[in-house]
Amino acid sequence: MGAFLVAAAWTSYAEKYAISFLPMMVLIVPMAFSRLGGWAGHALKQLTAGRVAGILVAAVWIVQGWPGTTSFRADRPNINTDWESVSGAVAAWAVQDLSAQDILIDCVPLNIDLVLLPIQLSTLEGVSTEHECMEWIKTPPASVGQTWMVQQAFPGLPETGEAHMRFYGWQLIRQYDDRHRLWVHQP
Repeated sequence: MGAFLVAAAWTSYAEKYAISFLPMMVLIVPMAFSRLGGWAGHALKQLTAGRVAGILVAAVWIVQGWPGTTSFRADRPNINTDWESVSGAVAAWAVQDLSAQDILIDCVPLNIDLVLLPIQLSTLEGVSTEHECMEWIKTPPASVGQTWMVQQAFPGLPETGEAHMRFYGWQLIRQYDDRHRLWVHQP
């Protein structure tokens, strides 16, 4: 359980892996009440009475506090857009709209070049907040076709914001969520 919580704090996609641990996590609270009752019974020299009391408290918690449903049908899926789904959406766009003469600058990075394999496209990769991507925003590399950029905006960094991008000749084509955006350079 502790290892799962540590992993959940470090990753943005830990909920995918929680499902396999869900039965164990749900049973921890009733089992803790049962064990606590056993320890209390052992301390009071009434082992059986303590275990029974722990089991009763666990049963009360299951009846009163167990996570229940609000209706007889499943809740709507809570699907948040994350880098994995954005990567798929950008890859689908690239297959359809990106020409062989175009350059795609991946400043998230989403690793679009790996998602598209075996298709080979001209891509550059960096991170939105690093010097390399900041320079590509100001002076994009030359291309025979168009220059595109997938970029991640950060609310506290104006250099990754919409006004900054527009100032340097970038036009917003698509916004995938509140952070991930597709731009084309049109000075």
